[in-house]
Amino acid sequence: LIERFYDPDGGSVKLDGTDLRQLSISWLRKQIGLVGQEPVLFAGTIAENIGYGKEGATMAEIEQAAKSANAHTFIQTLPSKYETDVGEKGGQLSGGQKQRVAIARAIIKNPIVLLLDEATSALDTESERIVQEALDQLLATQKRTTIVIAHRLTTIRNADKICVIQEGVVKEQGTHDQLMAIGEGGSYHKLVNASSKPDDSPLGVRNGGVVAPTGGPFAQVGPQRVPSAGRVPSQPGRTPSDPSRGPSDPKFMNGEDEAEDKEKKKEEAAKAKRNVKRIWAMHTSADYPYFAAGTVGALLVGGANPSMGVIFVKCMFNFYGTDPDDIRTDSYFWSGLMAGVAFLQVIGDTWRGWGFGLPGERLTVVLRKLYYDALVRQEIGWHDMPENSSGKSCASLATEVNLMQALSGEAMGRNILSLCTVVCAFCLAFIFGDWAVTLVAVGCIPIMVSGMAIELMLMSGGSSAAKMGEEAGRIMGEVVTSIRTIASFTLESHFYQSFCESLDNFNAKAKIKCLYMGIFPGYSQASLFYAFALLYWFGGKRLSEGNADFESMFIPIFCMFMLGAGIGQAANGATDAAKATDAANRFFSVVDRESAIDFSASGGGTLSKTVGRIDFENVFFSYPARPEQKVCNGYSLRIEPGTTVALVGQSGSGKSTAIQLIERFYDPDSGVVKLDGVDLKTLNVRWLRQHVGLVGQEPV
Repeated sequence: LIERFYDPDGGSVKLDGTDLRQLSISWLRKQIGLVGQEPVLFAGTIAENIGYGKEGATMAEIEQAAKSANAHTFIQTLPSKYETDVGEKGGQLSGGQKQRVAIARAIIKNPIVLLLDEATSALDTESERIVQEALDQLLATQKRTTIVIAHRLTTIRNADKICVIQEGVVKEQGTHDQLMAIGEGGSYHKLVNASSKPDDSPLGVRNGGVVAPTGGPFAQVGPQRVPSAGRVPSQPGRTPSDPSRGPSDPKFMNGEDEAEDKEKKKEEAAKAKRNVKRIWAMHTSADYPYFAAGTVGALLVGGANPSMGVIFVKCMFNFYGTDPDDIRTDSYFWSGLMAGVAFLQVIGDTWRGWGFGLPGERLTVVLRKLYYDALVRQEIGWHDMPENSSGKSCASLATEVNLMQALSGEAMGRNILSLCTVVCAFCLAFIFGDWAVTLVAVGCIPIMVSGMAIELMLMSGGSSAAKMGEEAGRIMGEVVTSIRTIASFTLESHFYQSFCESLDNFNAKAKIKCLYMGIFPGYSQASLFYAFALLYWFGGKRLSEGNADFESMFIPIFCMFMLGAGIGQAANGATDAAKATDAANRFFSVVDRESAIDFSASGGGTLSKTVGRIDFENVFFSYPARPEQKVCNGYSLRIEPGTTVALVGQSGSGKSTAIQLIERFYDPDSGVVKLDGVDLKTLNVRWLRQHVGLVGQEPV
């Protein structure tokens, strides 16, 4: 309510005596700093995430804020320090590390009102103490209005006022001493007594429990939570800002590179053909009757356009007759024939759309199921990579899979329609028109086709458009899932600008292509008009020499005109073949990929009896997105059946990594993790996970 994410149904919330509803929302939120219970970070570096708290923040201010939040020390242990990529939603940092970065982001804002919603909940005891001292010092040196939400009452003991909230109303308020003075009947007194009782929970460390410190073999760096994105280390000769520089860039090519590039293009072309065959193979025998109906429809539509050209010429020259009765009779005949052809066109288009469209939609359902199954089948390490972020994967599932049907039924229908239109046009031109004019029309085909071919080639989308859509989709996904954090730090304009930049970068690269796309459509149209001009000139010459009559001269010309209309109708609404091909390549690269840890695989053994002994034997491990950063360095531990083991250590020391190895979200780089003496890699993944219960730091 203070942030104005919502407005009260009744009553009011005021700042300095002014109803919040009368204040500018943007101004209000700039006066407020928020650290939530589940901190939200954005894809980018640590420095960028802290800098979101203050527009134009300097590096010195960012470091000072990190020091105040006890984040500077762990940041310095990371390979890239403040330039470390936090991954999608901060997934490359532990829960405690994310919390400290979020606190630093709020501190650098230097707000008038500070809201701390369980701000230290994800920190270990030592980090919580240090951060709490930093917050207390911050509040003491820079007096500001602060609202703290806490379950650990020790963190609010020194507050100027403590309010006990019950059933949506303030039951008690006062200092700690004042509320304790109320006695045992007071709500706050009961809470304090309850929190000070010895821990009788079965999860408490007691006889039979083991405390496993994580210093030593567990490095004090690395992700603690299941990461959702990461940065792939740059390859030699490439930089993150210019991923295209390298062997494929013409400016850097030598003879060998060009040969490799040609070979690569050949392999891609062969792969594209194989993909088309695989897509066709997914159609079942139930689709063949629909394809037959679609083919009949394409034949009807293909023959209708040239036929209409002949009928139009016949109708036009009917008016040059001298006998009114003959004119009336022929008018009825030709107009009726025109109406019949129009009716056949309606039938043909209906059959064509239905016959090729229905199998296409069935295919899309099959492809989406395959792609979804492939996505959830991949191991967590695959999802860590930035190119496989959730936003990009969802965009591919929603849009790219739908494009692939264009490589089967839609392409077949378009090709049949175009072929039938061409064949019918020239057959009718030779039968009813002057053969010489028709031959000239045939000679004009290469000129007209060249213009259309160049236009279609330039209109082909290609992978750059898809990458642009993926980047925009990633930004949009972040905005939608983190809207409260964006609103509280008034970052709407920043992300709007980032979204626009992702589109502007694509537009900047497409400027030259757009120039060509303006010239060549003009050339395509001009080639058609030049062909008509040639046909009129040659037809007039034949007419003046007495070698052709008026009607036989016009029929080939109108057949050519309707041929162009028919080809345009075939291409109208067609999916970009280049985009569909790229989509198919990406689709099958995911579908064909064998997951390193496949939960759906039927292989692997099971244990007839499970007692629950877990062994870590000399385990070394680093996350796939950061192979240079070791998390486990020869970790060894035995957990006996029926005992409770507590892993303790600083935030980011790798405590949750052990859990992820037990769940087989990841496999160790070396060493083994065993259950009842059996290597987890030899067990069926689904069976294993059914025998493990997990409650995470950030419940989903």
